[in-house]
Amino acid sequence: MTAQRMETLEFCRAARARGELALAVTVLDAAIAQMTAEDAATLAKLLLERAELALAAGDVATADDAARRAGPLAQKAEDLTVMAQAAWTVGQVTARQEDAERTRYWLGQAAELALLAEAWPIALRAQRGLANLMQGAGDTAGAVARLKALAADAVVLELPIEAAACHLDLAQLALARDDGPATLHHMQEVLRDPDSLPPLLRGEAGLLRVRLLVAIGDVPAAVAGVAEAVDLLRLSGDQRSLGAGLLIQGQLLLLADRAQEAGRALGEALAVTVRAGLPERAVVEAVIARIRGA
Repeated sequence: MTAQRMETLEFCRAARARGELALAVTVLDAAIAQMTAEDAATLAKLLLERAELALAAGDVATADDAARRAGPLAQKAEDLTVMAQAAWTVGQVTARQEDAERTRYWLGQAAELALLAEAWPIALRAQRGLANLMQGAGDTAGAVARLKALAADAVVLELPIEAAACHLDLAQLALARDDGPATLHHMQEVLRDPDSLPPLLRGEAGLLRVRLLVAIGDVPAAVAGVAEAVDLLRLSGDQRSLGAGLLIQGQLLLLADRAQEAGRALGEALAVTVRAGLPERAVVEAVIARIRGA
């Protein structure tokens, strides 16, 4: 039974990578419904995959329920890696709920458990989340120092995706400081091997590149770049990032005097943020209201 369920998990991950999120959800829900707590570790892994899919869709309540069900199952199985993954996932839920204190607690738990289990990808993701909390609390210098150290650790551990994620955060922080050379350096590190990156990371890097193109006044290149980024974000299934990409695309199409296409992009951005219950809905509505009032 365990082998069959692990095959189900791999199938769902492959479907997710292809952008077939609805299929992955259907298969996972069916598998979870048929399982009992006897195989605690496998059920916990299925629940955590379900939580990740729910987070991508903006369904925080389902993600919270699945992650919190997974935690005790991982403890029952005495599987430190799954326990770390469960703590990290709860941390993602509390981050979406904008609860910095609980997010810091759960990410700290995830980092400690992952280090004990030598589950380096989870440890790096948790530490990266803690670095971003430092930045949110106003300690930008501390966040930059930690992210640089994490990026170096990821290279040593031969974890290119985690290294690229750290460099993307560093590029965003550098751009916010108007530090052009640092932004370009970290973007080069992110895109060292773009084809090896998952769609979400490539799409978010694409949006940052678009911001750079806008800063130098190259609107045509930015319009082309945002279309590529939106396609990648659509494939990833992450509704928050897709909504942000569509909003940027709509604004750029307006700059390019392509009002009809801009309207479609902004309309889809509104639909995405409404459907997923995202707070970014207010920003999209404000942009649309300004356009209608112009």
